[in-house]
Amino acid sequence: MSEVETKEAADLSTAAVTHGTLYIMREQDYLSGALFDYYKIGIVRGEKDVKKRESEHSTANPRKISSIIEIQSPEVQKLETHLHNTYAMHRVSSGEWFFLPGDLVDQVINDANQLAEKLAQLETFRSVATEVVKQAHVDPAIQATDQLIELGQELARLRKQGKEVSAIKAKIVDRMREIAAQDEAYSHLFKIREVKATITWDGASFKKENKELDSQFRNLVSTKWTPKWIQDFAEDVYDAEVVADVVALSDPIDLHAKYLEFWKVEAQTKWEIDALELQIHAATGTAQRLEGVVEWTEKTTTRFDQESLKAAYPELYEKYLVEKPAVTQKTPAEWVSYAR
Repeated sequence: MSEVETKEAADLSTAAVTHGTLYIMREQDYLSGALFDYYKIGIVRGEKDVKKRESEHSTANPRKISSIIEIQSPEVQKLETHLHNTYAMHRVSSGEWFFLPGDLVDQVINDANQLAEKLAQLETFRSVATEVVKQAHVDPAIQATDQLIELGQELARLRKQGKEVSAIKAKIVDRMREIAAQDEAYSHLFKIREVKATITWDGASFKKENKELDSQFRNLVSTKWTPKWIQDFAEDVYDAEVVADVVALSDPIDLHAKYLEFWKVEAQTKWEIDALELQIHAATGTAQRLEGVVEWTEKTTTRFDQESLKAAYPELYEKYLVEKPAVTQKTPAEWVSYAR
C-alpha cells in the first residue's frame, strides 16, 4: 500500500471513511531477548484485534513479534499509507517493514499520533464534503470569509507545488532509466513489471476522424459537478537551481534517494491539499460559487459503445485496433535496497 497516486488521491464522492487501528510491531529474539530496529507499520480495520495480527505474523517466524503501540484512527488506511510514503527512505522492502534505528521510531509514533488527531478533526468536514460533491451546485454564490480566502491561497500554492514535484520526479525517473540502461547492476532500484502484448482500441484517433459516428455511438453515463479553483499561484515553489542540481546527479543511488525525498514531499502535499479541499467544500455547500475561491460546473461523462460499433461497422472497427508490443516497465522502487 504505497502508491501515492492511488491511495491519497481518492475521489471525495467515493472515499470510504474506515475506522481502525494502526499498529507498529517490533521483532525480538526468543533466545537472547535482543531487540531489533526493524518495525512493521500496519493496520487492522474496524474492531479487529491487533493481537490476532501479531499471531499471524509470528507464524513461521523465528523471532517474537509484538506491538509497541496501537493508535485508533478514522480513515486508518489513509494514515497507514501516508506513513509508508513519508518514511519510504527507511522502508526495507515492498512490504510494511521499516528500519527505524535510534529516535526514528519515536518520530514515527509522534507523527502517527498527530496525523490520527488531524484525521479525527477533519472527520466532520469529510462527512459533509462527501455529500456535497454528490449534489447539484445551483444555489446562489456566497461570500468567502477572510479565513476561507487564506485557505484558498494556500491551496493554490500547494497545487502549484504538487505539479512542480511531479515534474521533478519525472526528470529523476528519466535520468535513472538512462543510467540504469547502461548498467544492470542498478536494477534493484526499480520495480520491474512485464506487460504482455495487447490489442487495444484507438478511441482518440477514431473520434478525431469520425466525429459524427463517435457521437452516435456514445451513451450518457453520468453527470457530475466538479470544482474549478479560482485562485492561482504565479511564483515557482522550487527555483531553477534546485531542478538543475537534481538533473545533474549522476549516481543512481543518489538519484533514487532524491526520488524518495520528493516522493515524501508529494505525499505530504497531497495530504495537505485534501485537508484544505475538505474544509472549503464543506463551507461552500451547494452554492454554485464561493466568491474568490471555487466555482462548481456540471460535467457529463459518456461511454463509447464499442460492441455496437463493431456489430454495425465491423471493418471500420478493426481499422482502429492497435497492437501494443510487450514491454518491460521500470519504475523507481518506493523502498531502499542499499545502505546509506
